[in-house]
Amino acid sequence: MEDHQRRMATSDKVDASPAGPSGGGKRLTVLIVGSVGRVRSFKISPPLVYLAIIFLVLYIPWTIYVANRYFSLRHSNSILSKEIRRLQEELIRDKRVLQKTYQRVAILEDYIHNLEEKEGKEPEPARSSQGKAPENISAIQRTVSDLVDIKDMVIQKEGARMIVNFRVVNLQEGENPVGGYIHIMAQAKDGAFPTKWTFPREDLENGVPLSFRRGQLFLIQRFKPIQGTIDLDPEGEPPAAIKVMVYGQSGNLLLEREYEVGNGS
Repeated sequence: MEDHQRRMATSDKVDASPAGPSGGGKRLTVLIVGSVGRVRSFKISPPLVYLAIIFLVLYIPWTIYVANRYFSLRHSNSILSKEIRRLQEELIRDKRVLQKTYQRVAILEDYIHNLEEKEGKEPEPARSSQGKAPENISAIQRTVSDLVDIKDMVIQKEGARMIVNFRVVNLQEGENPVGGYIHIMAQAKDGAFPTKWTFPREDLENGVPLSFRRGQLFLIQRFKPIQGTIDLDPEGEPPAAIKVMVYGQSGNLLLEREYEVGNGS
């Protein structure tokens, strides 16, 4: 015990002694007393302590801010994800409703055409306002599938326009409707397909529409009359052929058919 007291006294004397010429300023002394009476000490420079305190003062609030920001963004992201899922579900439901609406419209159109057939009032293809007979045409068929067909094709020239009338027919048995997109293109005598000679208007590449979805939408139970109008150059030569391309709703080509256009009789 006395030995321990002497050690403590000696340590106090050493620590309390003023710094010598080479001391370099005041330092904080930290004493660590062991369980068996051993005392260890080390000195810390006050500026280092101040820097550590300043670091903690700045670090703790910044850490709290970052943590709060993280949880806030995480909560916002969770809300947005739920909203996106809800909108996606609504979009799917709306597409189903729209599909059912198309089917109902197709059934109503078929019903109207059936009534007209029974009454002998089935509409005839439009004739020229100048009383000209339809153009003499011959068909070059290339049917890709057996889902649809084109019937009653009539091509007429009315001034600076060419009118194309036909019926697209559902070849499936039963009550299954068929739908897709129809493109009508006129071909020049040199074999080119000008963009201005398309219905609906669409850019072409090698005589093929760049976007099949820009065609005329149809959904039929039995058949549907189609009329396309192509604007011509009054001073130029008329088209030599008409090509009709029918795409399915997923973009698969259902039918492609070309009609050579002759001189009016």
